[in-house]
Amino acid sequence: MNGRKPVLRKSTDRAIAGVCAGIAEFLGWQPVQIRAMFVACTLIWGAGLWVYLVLWIAMPPADPGPGARA
Repeated sequence: MNGRKPVLRKSTDRAIAGVCAGIAEFLGWQPVQIRAMFVACTLIWGAGLWVYLVLWIAMPPADPGPGARA
């Protein structure tokens, strides 16, 4: 292992899917800062929503839940 923790979607402190909270935890920032960046990217370039959707699919959840397979 390379000693780095993975970026995971958070089930706590989430607004929609936990993507921003997971990125914020990884970077050591506040989730509201990441959310503001996604909103700004969406309003300015229109790309924030697409990036969020791709990350929602690509990022594994921090805790898969009771019905998930190992």
